[in-house]
Amino acid sequence: MLMEGVVPCRIDNLSIGGARLQLDVPLKLGCPGILTIHDTEAFGEVVWQSRGRAGFKFDELLDDSEVVRLRYLAPKILMNESNHVEIFAQQWVEGRA
Repeated sequence: MLMEGVVPCRIDNLSIGGARLQLDVPLKLGCPGILTIHDTEAFGEVVWQSRGRAGFKFDELLDDSEVVRLRYLAPKILMNESNHVEIFAQQWVEGRA
């Protein structure tokens, strides 16, 4: 979430100091925001952007153990999102959505 509103994104890379994001909309450099990953929130700002990607630098470093935990959860989160899309599509086809 940026101060300008919620911007859906996909995280390409995550480290203790920041994240590389994949986005459909351009972001303003220096724009402050909160990156929410599962149950973790990190305050920071947009520090670069190029061709649908942006760098988000955290105000405070994440713990190494937190980065490892989030990387471990990533495939499970993606699988869960994929299942929701598949269920919605099935319900839509059946006229229940």
